[in-house]
Amino acid sequence: MSASALFIADIHLDEEGDLSPFIGFLGEANRYDALYILGDLFDAWLGDDIGLESFEPVITGLKQLSAAGTQIHFIPGNHDFLVGEAFYRASGCQPLPDGTLLQLGGERVLLLHGDTLCSRDLEYQAFRRQIQDPAKRPLLLAMPVAERVAVGRSLRAQSREATAQKPLEVMDATAESIQQAMLEQSASMLIHGHTHRPETQQFELNGRSVTRFVLPPWHDAAGGVEYDDEAGFQPATF
Repeated sequence: MSASALFIADIHLDEEGDLSPFIGFLGEANRYDALYILGDLFDAWLGDDIGLESFEPVITGLKQLSAAGTQIHFIPGNHDFLVGEAFYRASGCQPLPDGTLLQLGGERVLLLHGDTLCSRDLEYQAFRRQIQDPAKRPLLLAMPVAERVAVGRSLRAQSREATAQKPLEVMDATAESIQQAMLEQSASMLIHGHTHRPETQQFELNGRSVTRFVLPPWHDAAGGVEYDDEAGFQPATF
């Protein structure tokens, strides 16, 4: 029996934006056996109590795709790390930890959102450790809705300002972090997003050829990496 999968990331859905292109994509995605969303599906998920209402059409589309037989796997990103159990129940998505190793097509495929690979960005890594500290999660979610929304807007504005001021090479994944992550898992392939710098990279690691796919953001056009048993892994646009 043949198998097919699609890997995507960085859709950055905004509740005030046009959700219909992504919902339309979900309506066609049942041709895949599995859909892997590697973070930042949402530009800001401030808790299930807010997000399930704000993104109800997307949640419904995900649930319908799951009910049609496509397995949907979700690794939270730095914009939607607050997704919780209610999101998974309502959407039909299955949670995956960052750094999941997948056996597919004879490859050991390492799946990451990608922000942990940007090790030159010391300011961001310090902020990430602070904001995503599991001990802080209940405190963040206990904040009143209006306060969470205000904090979310402030953090997004600060992030845009910081991004505009940093050199691209500081915000990109480093070769050292890429190699370390792959070596730790004996991975032959790495698929990740976050950097918004799509590419397919092949290189030698410990005497063997390995592949790295960087997933494209969906700001301009939809894309990802497709897998099927005949063609293997290929970049795709749709």
